[in-house]
Amino acid sequence: MKRILSAALVAAFLSGVALAVEFTHPQAGKITQSVGDLLDRAHYKGARLNDDISESHLKNYLDALDYNHMMFLQTDVDEFTEKYSRKLDNLTKAADANPAYEIFERYLKRLEATVTHIGGLLKEKHDFTKDEKFIAQRNKLPWPKTAMDAQELWRQRIKFELLNGRLTDEAPAKSAEKITKRYARLQRNMKQFDASDILKVYLSAL
Repeated sequence: MKRILSAALVAAFLSGVALAVEFTHPQAGKITQSVGDLLDRAHYKGARLNDDISESHLKNYLDALDYNHMMFLQTDVDEFTEKYSRKLDNLTKAADANPAYEIFERYLKRLEATVTHIGGLLKEKHDFTKDEKFIAQRNKLPWPKTAMDAQELWRQRIKFELLNGRLTDEAPAKSAEKITKRYARLQRNMKQFDASDILKVYLSAL
Protein backbone atom coordinates (compact mmCIF):
# COMPACT_ATOMS: atom_id res chain seq x y z
CA MET A 1 0.00 0.00 0.00
CA LYS A 2 2.84 2.37 0.86
CA ARG A 3 4.43 1.58 -2.49
CA ILE A 4 1.25 2.53 -4.35
CA LEU A 5 0.85 5.68 -2.24
CA SER A 6 4.43 6.79 -2.83
CA ALA A 7 4.30 6.17 -6.57
CA ALA A 8 0.96 7.92 -6.95
CA LEU A 9 1.99 11.00 -5.00
CA VAL A 10 5.28 11.37 -6.80
CA ALA A 11 3.52 10.93 -10.15
CA ALA A 12 1.20 13.76 -9.16
CA PHE A 13 4.17 15.99 -8.40
CA LEU A 14 5.87 15.13 -11.67
CA SER A 15 2.69 15.77 -13.64
CA GLY A 16 2.50 19.20 -12.05
CA VAL A 17 6.11 19.85 -12.96
CA ALA A 18 5.56 18.71 -16.55
CA LEU A 19 2.62 21.10 -16.94
CA ALA A 20 4.28 24.04 -15.22
CA VAL A 21 5.36 27.15 -17.07
CA GLU A 22 9.05 28.05 -17.14
CA PHE A 23 10.28 28.66 -13.62
CA THR A 24 13.43 29.77 -11.83
CA HIS A 25 16.06 27.53 -10.27
CA PRO A 26 14.99 28.52 -6.74
CA GLN A 27 11.43 27.46 -7.61
CA ALA A 28 12.80 24.19 -8.98
CA GLY A 29 14.63 23.75 -5.69
CA LYS A 30 11.41 24.12 -3.73
CA ILE A 31 9.69 21.52 -5.89
CA THR A 32 12.64 19.17 -5.42
CA GLN A 33 12.51 19.71 -1.66
CA SER A 34 8.80 18.87 -1.63
CA VAL A 35 9.30 15.66 -3.60
CA GLY A 36 12.26 14.71 -1.39
CA ASP A 37 10.19 15.27 1.73
CA LEU A 38 7.38 13.17 0.26
CA LEU A 39 9.70 10.29 -0.53
CA ASP A 40 11.39 10.59 2.85
CA ARG A 41 8.04 10.09 4.57
CA ALA A 42 6.19 7.74 2.21
CA HIS A 43 8.77 5.53 0.49
CA TYR A 44 7.43 1.97 0.36
CA LYS A 45 10.73 0.46 1.53
CA GLY A 46 10.91 2.81 4.47
CA ALA A 47 14.17 4.21 3.08
CA ARG A 48 15.08 7.72 4.15
CA LEU A 49 16.91 10.30 2.08
CA ASN A 50 20.54 9.56 2.87
CA ASP A 51 23.93 9.09 1.23
CA ASP A 52 22.91 5.74 -0.29
CA ILE A 53 19.85 7.29 -1.91
CA SER A 54 22.03 10.18 -3.06
CA GLU A 55 24.43 7.82 -4.84
CA SER A 56 21.55 6.04 -6.57
CA HIS A 57 19.95 9.35 -7.51
CA LEU A 58 23.12 10.56 -9.23
CA LYS A 59 23.67 7.27 -11.05
CA ASN A 60 20.06 7.18 -12.21
CA TYR A 61 20.25 10.74 -13.50
CA LEU A 62 23.48 10.17 -15.43
CA ASP A 63 22.00 7.00 -16.93
CA ALA A 64 18.77 8.79 -17.81
CA LEU A 65 20.70 11.35 -19.84
CA ASP A 66 23.30 8.98 -21.28
CA TYR A 67 21.93 5.43 -21.08
CA ASN A 68 24.52 3.87 -23.37
CA HIS A 69 27.46 5.64 -21.72
CA MET A 70 28.68 7.38 -24.87
CA MET A 71 28.20 11.11 -24.24
CA PHE A 72 29.75 11.78 -20.84
CA LEU A 73 33.43 11.14 -20.26
CA GLN A 74 34.63 9.19 -17.25
CA THR A 75 36.18 12.45 -16.02
CA ASP A 76 32.71 14.03 -16.03
CA VAL A 77 31.30 11.12 -14.06
CA ASP A 78 34.21 11.20 -11.60
CA GLU A 79 33.79 14.94 -11.14
CA PHE A 80 30.07 14.71 -10.45
CA THR A 81 30.56 11.68 -8.21
CA GLU A 82 33.13 13.53 -6.12
CA LYS A 83 30.92 16.60 -5.97
CA TYR A 84 27.45 15.16 -5.52
CA SER A 85 27.28 11.40 -4.91
CA ARG A 86 26.89 11.81 -1.14
CA LYS A 87 25.38 15.28 -1.16
CA LEU A 88 22.27 15.18 -3.34
CA ASP A 89 20.20 14.12 -0.36
CA ASN A 90 21.31 17.18 1.61
CA LEU A 91 20.88 19.48 -1.36
CA THR A 92 17.38 18.12 -1.94
CA LYS A 93 16.45 18.84 1.68
CA ALA A 94 17.95 22.32 1.29
CA ALA A 95 15.80 23.07 -1.79
CA ASP A 96 18.79 23.10 -4.14
CA ALA A 97 18.23 21.56 -7.58
CA ASN A 98 21.22 23.19 -9.25
CA PRO A 99 23.01 19.85 -9.86
CA ALA A 100 20.23 18.92 -12.29
CA TYR A 101 21.04 21.90 -14.49
CA GLU A 102 24.81 21.75 -14.12
CA ILE A 103 24.92 18.11 -15.20
CA PHE A 104 22.45 18.71 -18.02
CA GLU A 105 24.58 21.57 -19.37
CA ARG A 106 27.60 19.28 -19.43
CA TYR A 107 25.54 16.72 -21.32
CA LEU A 108 24.60 19.33 -23.94
CA LYS A 109 28.26 20.28 -24.30
CA ARG A 110 29.27 16.66 -24.91
CA LEU A 111 26.34 16.16 -27.28
CA GLU A 112 27.33 19.18 -29.36
CA ALA A 113 30.91 17.90 -29.66
CA THR A 114 29.61 14.47 -30.61
CA VAL A 115 27.30 15.74 -33.35
CA THR A 116 30.15 17.78 -34.82
CA HIS A 117 32.42 14.72 -34.75
CA ILE A 118 29.78 12.55 -36.40
CA GLY A 119 29.68 14.95 -39.33
CA GLY A 120 33.36 14.28 -39.94
CA LEU A 121 33.02 10.54 -39.47
CA LEU A 122 30.36 10.32 -42.15
CA LYS A 123 32.79 11.81 -44.66
CA GLU A 124 35.49 9.25 -43.90
CA LYS A 125 36.04 6.05 -45.82
CA HIS A 126 35.37 3.07 -43.53
CA ASP A 127 37.01 -0.32 -44.05
CA PHE A 128 34.23 -2.89 -43.68
CA THR A 129 36.63 -5.80 -44.26
CA LYS A 130 38.44 -5.08 -40.99
CA ASP A 131 37.55 -7.38 -38.08
CA GLU A 132 36.13 -5.12 -35.37
CA LYS A 133 33.65 -5.53 -32.56
CA PHE A 134 31.18 -2.94 -31.30
CA ILE A 135 28.69 -3.43 -28.46
CA ALA A 136 25.63 -1.28 -29.13
CA GLN A 137 24.06 -1.74 -25.69
CA ARG A 138 26.68 -0.14 -23.45
CA ASN A 139 24.65 0.73 -20.37
CA LYS A 140 26.64 -1.76 -18.28
CA LEU A 141 30.00 -0.67 -19.68
CA PRO A 142 32.23 2.20 -18.49
CA TRP A 143 32.11 5.68 -19.96
CA PRO A 144 34.99 6.56 -22.31
CA LYS A 145 38.00 7.72 -20.30
CA THR A 146 39.10 10.55 -22.57
CA ALA A 147 37.86 12.62 -25.50
CA MET A 148 40.02 10.48 -27.81
CA ASP A 149 38.41 7.32 -26.41
CA ALA A 150 34.99 8.85 -27.02
CA GLN A 151 35.90 9.72 -30.60
CA GLU A 152 37.07 6.16 -31.25
CA LEU A 153 33.88 4.80 -29.70
CA TRP A 154 31.79 7.00 -31.98
CA ARG A 155 33.85 5.96 -34.99
CA GLN A 156 32.85 2.38 -34.21
CA ARG A 157 29.24 3.40 -33.62
CA ILE A 158 28.89 5.25 -36.91
CA LYS A 159 30.64 2.45 -38.80
CA PHE A 160 28.18 0.03 -37.17
CA GLU A 161 25.22 2.16 -38.29
CA LEU A 162 26.59 2.50 -41.82
CA LEU A 163 27.11 -1.25 -41.96
CA ASN A 164 23.49 -1.81 -40.97
CA GLY A 165 22.52 0.32 -43.95
CA ARG A 166 24.71 -1.73 -46.29
CA LEU A 167 23.16 -4.96 -45.01
CA THR A 168 19.72 -3.66 -46.02
CA ASP A 169 21.00 -2.53 -49.45
CA GLU A 170 20.54 1.12 -48.54
CA ALA A 171 22.59 3.58 -50.57
CA PRO A 172 25.58 4.93 -48.57
CA ALA A 173 24.48 8.52 -49.16
CA LYS A 174 21.00 7.69 -47.85
CA SER A 175 22.44 6.03 -44.74
CA ALA A 176 24.65 9.04 -44.06
CA GLU A 177 21.69 11.37 -44.48
CA LYS A 178 19.55 9.35 -42.06
CA ILE A 179 22.32 9.24 -39.45
CA THR A 180 22.92 12.99 -39.76
CA LYS A 181 19.23 13.71 -39.27
CA ARG A 182 18.96 11.27 -36.35
CA TYR A 183 21.63 12.94 -34.24
CA ALA A 184 20.67 16.46 -35.32
CA ARG A 185 17.15 15.68 -34.13
CA LEU A 186 18.46 14.38 -30.80
CA GLN A 187 20.49 17.55 -30.30
CA ARG A 188 17.57 19.77 -31.28
CA ASN A 189 15.19 17.97 -28.92
CA MET A 190 17.58 18.09 -25.97
CA LYS A 191 18.36 21.78 -26.51
CA GLN A 192 14.63 22.47 -26.33
CA PHE A 193 14.41 21.11 -22.78
CA ASP A 194 13.36 23.88 -20.43
CA ALA A 195 13.77 24.05 -16.66
CA SER A 196 10.66 21.96 -16.00
CA ASP A 197 11.70 19.25 -18.49
CA ILE A 198 15.13 18.93 -16.92
CA LEU A 199 13.69 18.85 -13.42
CA LYS A 200 11.24 16.12 -14.39
CA VAL A 201 14.11 13.86 -15.49
CA TYR A 202 16.03 14.71 -12.32
CA LEU A 203 13.10 13.96 -10.01
CA SER A 204 12.27 10.76 -11.89
CA ALA A 205 15.85 9.68 -11.22
CA LEU A 206 15.28 10.37 -7.52
